[in-house]
Amino acid sequence: MTSNEFYKKYREEHYCCPKCHSHFYSTTLAAYYLIPGHEDEYEDCNSVECFVCGWKGITHNLKPKPKKIGYKIGLYDYENLVIPYEEKIYDNKEEANKRVDELSKQKRVDEYHYTFYEVEIEL
Repeated sequence: MTSNEFYKKYREEHYCCPKCHSHFYSTTLAAYYLIPGHEDEYEDCNSVECFVCGWKGITHNLKPKPKKIGYKIGLYDYENLVIPYEEKIYDNKEEANKRVDELSKQKRVDEYHYTFYEVEIEL
C-alpha cells in the first residue's frame, strides 16, 4: 500500500465526531505518531474540537465516514460552535447551501451566521 493510499484509508476511518457524527470540526496539524514500516500503529494525535456538539479529543478517536451523509442547517456562533437551527435533513450540499442563502437573506441574526453541517443518516 502506498502512503497516499494509507492516508486516504486512514482519513475515511477517522472522519467524523464520535458523539454527533459531524465532519464540522477544527483540528491542529502537527502531532503524529508513525513508525515507518509499522503503519498499523499509526496514530494521528492532533487535537480536535467539534463545532456542532463541542466534543474534544484527538483525530485518532474520530469515527469512520458514515455510510450515508445528510446535511442540517445550523447557526455558527461567535464561540465557533454550531447551534442546530432546523431538524430537516437535506440530501446534498447544494440543497443545504441554497437554504442557507435563503435564510441569510430573510433574517438577520446578531452574532450568528447560517451554515450547514454533515450528519449521519440511519440506513
